[in-house]
Amino acid sequence: MRSFDELDFYEILNLTFDCNDKDVENAYLCLMTIYSASSMASYGAISATERRSILNRIQAGYETLKTVEDRNAYQTTTLGLTDEAKKDEFAKGLELRKELSPLPLNPPVTGAKQTRREKKKGVEERSGDVSNQGVITGAHLRNIREAKGATLEEISEKTKVKKAYLDAIEREDKNSFPAPVFMKGFIKSYAKALGLNPEEISEKYRAK
Repeated sequence: MRSFDELDFYEILNLTFDCNDKDVENAYLCLMTIYSASSMASYGAISATERRSILNRIQAGYETLKTVEDRNAYQTTTLGLTDEAKKDEFAKGLELRKELSPLPLNPPVTGAKQTRREKKKGVEERSGDVSNQGVITGAHLRNIREAKGATLEEISEKTKVKKAYLDAIEREDKNSFPAPVFMKGFIKSYAKALGLNPEEISEKYRAK
């Protein structure tokens, strides 16, 4: 069995070649939720070092596959799929390789065709699936920021939002904001700085 570091980014994000930009973002958010430090789904299953390595690879996968141009470049340059025949051959083995994945936990299937095993089980809901739960916590945003290697100071400089407010978002301290409208705007700015969909993150955060 291959190690986690040997998986390609399609395997890590559990995506197929026919995924779109939204599929990639949903897969990314789901996995960051599952492997966040506050996640009960992975609590005790992996060490802090393993968690950080996994989060870094998930982040790298998202940055590499987030647009169709990025995905095409990755397929050609990194995977060496220079023609349709090679792409078809690679895609046929992708489902089997996912079933043999050394991931500590089985991530939700987002933007990908379900495997035969998953269809047989009839799994419809999975712990930590952001798209199902409709919730993004401050801990999730913090883990995404840290996986990007960004500090609150850097995000504050980029967004022009005070560090204290960004910290309050991560701590889910709603009382630190003068009014809900301010919090909504700051969350959107924070999400945009992280390369996420501002509207979706704002709604999922406020849903909590």
